[in-house]
Amino acid sequence: TYPKVKLHQARIENFAKMRGYVADLVGRRRHVPRLRGVRQIYDPKLHSLLRQAVNFTIQSTGAAIIKLAMIRCYEFFQRECPEVQLLASRHDELQFSVPENKKSWAIPHIKRIMEGVGREIGLTVPMLVEIEVGKTWGDAVEWNGAAAQTDCGIDSTSANRACDTAKQPDTGGLQSRRPEPFCSSSSSPPPGRA
Repeated sequence: TYPKVKLHQARIENFAKMRGYVADLVGRRRHVPRLRGVRQIYDPKLHSLLRQAVNFTIQSTGAAIIKLAMIRCYEFFQRECPEVQLLASRHDELQFSVPENKKSWAIPHIKRIMEGVGREIGLTVPMLVEIEVGKTWGDAVEWNGAAAQTDCGIDSTSANRACDTAKQPDTGGLQSRRPEPFCSSSSSPPPGRA
């Protein structure tokens, strides 16, 4: 169903055999010197190295994308609205704590920032970001894409004024590990594209 995947895989395998390493889209390398100069692969250990080389290019690029998305989201919200906090990442998802009155402002920015990361590293295929919102992961439902409002005192198109930050309540040193509400967002290329 994805004819270019096999072509991509063969290209990476040939590169690994010629150069003895592979690289992800941001330039991180994995050296596989045992593959250099190999023409035919009969040894299961060499076949395993080829699989690892192909997997590295995909997994490492995915990790770089989510790391860059974390950095960009963190920088933006620290500057524009510190009440929106990045809590965790899990595979290709980021989890945010967003006050209810900031949700309609913050979500479009999360989506815009995450989708922009693909272009930043040179992807030509657009990355689509899905947003789910809920008080817990179990309660999360897909965000309906409601129009952004200026809940944070910032126009969602220009985002040029600072957010009034609320003081965190004194909890006696206890912090909830499950803040409410949260937004979970994940990124992936659109279906049918490889």
